[in-house]
Amino acid sequence: IEEQLSAIRSIKDYQVEKQKKNLSLEELKSKIEKLIDTATDKAKEIKDYFSTYIKDIVRCSGMLNIKRLSTGNIEFQYNTYDDKGNSTYEKDGHTYLKEICACVDLAILSSYSTKSFYKFVLHDGCVDGDDFRIATAYLSLARKLAEEKGLQIILTIIENDVTNDDTSNLFGITSNEIVLELNDNADGSGKLFGFTF
Repeated sequence: IEEQLSAIRSIKDYQVEKQKKNLSLEELKSKIEKLIDTATDKAKEIKDYFSTYIKDIVRCSGMLNIKRLSTGNIEFQYNTYDDKGNSTYEKDGHTYLKEICACVDLAILSSYSTKSFYKFVLHDGCVDGDDFRIATAYLSLARKLAEEKGLQIILTIIENDVTNDDTSNLFGITSNEIVLELNDNADGSGKLFGFTF
């Protein structure tokens, strides 16, 4: 009987704790809702940056929406449009999706660049396999944001995507822009954080 009573007490304690956590969750949801509702100027600024950046990189119009979910979280939704305002399928392609994600990152960082907020982003393989025009447009934007907004945009690029032979640097990447060339040199100079993968 004592064991059963102890189990019942444990269940009741668990239920009380669960109710407290549910109340905390509801409070957090409410705070997020208020932040989204009151942050219309900031949201508009992020959307404007996104539209500008997507147009600069992929040469089509794009729109970003910030939607509040029933869970209390937010979701970024995006779409691309042609010159007549019709929705297009570019957003569904691998290349465009990579650039759309990069533009969301860059738009948020740009919007908060004058605040105490992150000043860097890592884009892994963002231009790998991309059309030359898209890749160079992205790199131009990254350089511009680094200079004008003080952002540090860290990206990885496969060497074969940068050069078309031993001497031609397609993207004009300078030696001071290269922090590390990954390789298997015996001295370990080409290892990321000193690790062999």
